Amino acid sequence: MGGGAAGYCYKRVAVVKADFKLVATTEQSQNHNYVYRGDCSVDISIHWKSESELSIKYKSNSRIGFSGWFSPKDKSGNVNVTYIHGT
Repeated sequence: MGGGAAGYCYKRVAVVKADFKLVATTEQSQNHNYVYRGDCSVDISIHWKSESELSIKYKSNSRIGFSGWFSPKDKSGNVNVTYIHGT
């Protein structure tokens, strides 16, 4: 009964320096400074309040909820991240 791989999609937000260059062929294997990961059914908007404060607003478009991972700070501890659940 069944078999095969089910598709999955997610969005991630990483805090990196302004001059950081992404390389598409190796991006997935990099250990970036991720602060958010959530399903693709979630709309997100990102706003820098200051050099050390990031705000991420998120809203799920799924009727069954969503899974996500939220970090209150980046790896360096220099950037505080706040999350706002949208309606």
